[in-house]
Amino acid sequence: MKRLLLCTCFFTLIFSCSTSDDVQENNLELNFYGLTVGNSYTYKFYKYNSDTEDYDETLIVQNVIIEDTEEVSGQQYFKIKTTTSGVDGFNLFYLQNGEEIDYLREVDGTLINDNNDVLFVNNEFSEHLVNSDNTSLNLYRKTIEEPVIINSNTGSFNCIEMQNYIVTEDGTTLDGVSKIHYSEGVGLVQQTCVYASSSTPVMIKKLNSYNIQN
Repeated sequence: MKRLLLCTCFFTLIFSCSTSDDVQENNLELNFYGLTVGNSYTYKFYKYNSDTEDYDETLIVQNVIIEDTEEVSGQQYFKIKTTTSGVDGFNLFYLQNGEEIDYLREVDGTLINDNNDVLFVNNEFSEHLVNSDNTSLNLYRKTIEEPVIINSNTGSFNCIEMQNYIVTEDGTTLDGVSKIHYSEGVGLVQQTCVYASSSTPVMIKKLNSYNIQN
């Protein structure tokens, strides 16, 4: 089996294809995900060092700002600009230097983008099939009911964790589990990137600083 890289990126799930759920309702008043115009975040990326068994800070930095709201296909979304710098060649999150605009909204605890891709679910704890490659590998997601504490340079956060993992055709769950952590009212705090065959994250994206509008 080739080495599959399983990453949950802020706006894209890296696994040959994305997931899509049919979500129709909209409510901009919900704010578990910190979706407020003017909120800004800085993230740093850390790469696993097999010699030290620790994580080395890379030069990759992402600055995220919620710029505005905008109507897309009849629904109101938050317009989010992400500026990435420090990328020098291949990286495990498939990042590129420059700016990217994305559109997000929260619907009954689910974070979705303007393609109706489900990025996070904070209140439904059963296992869901995300996608299958129609051969021997199936990608699943599951939100963990018990909150976890995630430490970062800007403090400790009480977070909800969503996991993504692969189950083979014979029902074997592979060791690699990609995790993404959101803190209520703050937003994304941490996410990990793993190889499907290994339980050790090979790269971590972690909140370094943020500014929340009151």
